[in-house]
Amino acid sequence: MRMNINKLTKKHICTLLLFGIVIIVIMYISYAGIYYHRNALLYDVFNRIDKLMDRNEVIHIMGNPDKETECDENLWWDDKFIDKNENMCKSQFWYYGCNPRSRIWVPSCVDSWTIGFNSDGKVIAKYHYSSR
Repeated sequence: MRMNINKLTKKHICTLLLFGIVIIVIMYISYAGIYYHRNALLYDVFNRIDKLMDRNEVIHIMGNPDKETECDENLWWDDKFIDKNENMCKSQFWYYGCNPRSRIWVPSCVDSWTIGFNSDGKVIAKYHYSSR
């Protein structure tokens, strides 16, 4: 009985391609799951941020920020407008529901959270951005 090498090779190639596709799908689902979890965690801990907490307390609760920038021109506390930022807010932490540098889109990328600090490093503003 002779074995046909061409049929065996095609079968192996199809098996390897299928295996590769399954691995890619599993990786994508894992990646999305990690950021869904991060989103849920940020929703939960963001509500624990209180006015006049210091920067270190915020980092202890929320972790290191994804980015730090100058504050926006308007100050918000959750969904309530506080005032125009007339140099009261000096810096702002940004936390993203996904990795902002990622080229892979996951649905949780629509959320980000900001926390603004005065010159003494105390929380004076916080806002949750969502494009849902």
